[in-house]
Amino acid sequence: MAKVNSAASLVGYGKVPDLGWRRGGLALAKNGLPKPNTIVLNGREIIADTVQFQIRTYENRKAVYVTVGSDYREAKALLERMQVTRQREALDARLGITLPKSALELAAEDADREAKRKTLKDWVAEYIATKDGLSRHSETLYKCIPHFAGHCGKRYLEDVTAQDVTNWYNSLKSDDYAQRTCQTRYSTLRGWFKYCGVNSDTLIDSATHKRLNKKPDPQTEPYTQDELDALFAGCDLYNRVVFTLLLCTGLREQEATNLTWNQIKWKENKIVVLGEHEVYVPGRKKPIVFKTKTGKGREIPLFESLKTLLLEWRKQNPKTIFVIGTKADLPNTHLLRTLKRRVAAAELGCGTCYACAAQTGCEAWYLHKFRHTFAHRCLDKFTIHQVSKWLGHSSLEVTSIYLSGTPKEADADPFAQAA
Repeated sequence: MAKVNSAASLVGYGKVPDLGWRRGGLALAKNGLPKPNTIVLNGREIIADTVQFQIRTYENRKAVYVTVGSDYREAKALLERMQVTRQREALDARLGITLPKSALELAAEDADREAKRKTLKDWVAEYIATKDGLSRHSETLYKCIPHFAGHCGKRYLEDVTAQDVTNWYNSLKSDDYAQRTCQTRYSTLRGWFKYCGVNSDTLIDSATHKRLNKKPDPQTEPYTQDELDALFAGCDLYNRVVFTLLLCTGLREQEATNLTWNQIKWKENKIVVLGEHEVYVPGRKKPIVFKTKTGKGREIPLFESLKTLLLEWRKQNPKTIFVIGTKADLPNTHLLRTLKRRVAAAELGCGTCYACAAQTGCEAWYLHKFRHTFAHRCLDKFTIHQVSKWLGHSSLEVTSIYLSGTPKEADADPFAQAA
């Protein structure tokens, strides 16, 4: 049983500039009334916004606060009643008399429980803190969790519904994310639910789960030459460089956006993908840090079709650091948007998918598909072992999904007609 303390006092609770919400004593004027929007902190009178009065009591030496509004006279009247009640309860406790809890006590207990209750934001921060030391790729993936929390707009985890998950998933689709990306982020969200003690199978019915967890067809389909011709037609030099680089190297998006000119070895006809590197850009205090998906580096051949185009691009940009950087010479994080706009301008969309209906692009066109195309074309001319190394795959089994031909003409350039 909690030890009853008859002490009760009135304090102010307000938002102090640069400090946030704080509790403090009341600054009384000569007329005995509190000074407006003022609380006392560390012996100093501080101006605060939206000051409310709170009654402070103690349970086993722990302070309990109950907000009683902004009217001083009403707050003081409640305090006096509280003091009488506490004195009576202290006397009852000494006499061994147990009485029902007062409304104010019940309110104080509710307020205490509310203060200890984890919010959605608390759960997100706690989970992300357990993922320290992730690669940049994984960090990007786990950002989907705070994104979900902000999108659903709920304060507590138990208020989240299956509809919140569905609405968030649909927002990813409307933002032109590929099916694989949507499915991966949904799986990541379910991992977070499990960490929080939420049974995803109970929260989300099986039919909805089957739709949201739908994986893309493992039999990847490359871009056709006709599609590439239509895409490149009308492209300016920058876009041609971007799309040709992705096509002729099989680089992942972030590998391409973080590629620097010193990674291109002109004489050796190869591109060196570093497992991890830091790039210091003039005018920036912190370096741009990049790490591949696996943390390992590899080498990719610099085919003549790409080399010719890159040399032309380098002549126009002799002092830049990044090969396909922005005008400020930083990694371009909007390549997908660039592709979607080009597809829309060339009217290359399928006209039937969700993205086409929303006029935000086309699901059939995405950056990773250039990597698929690279793999398919190279496997028609090189061994699977060689192509697997170029792609940076961990096993031949992963590379085998692209297998559609037999090695031939090993010295040929498979992209001679692409750009």
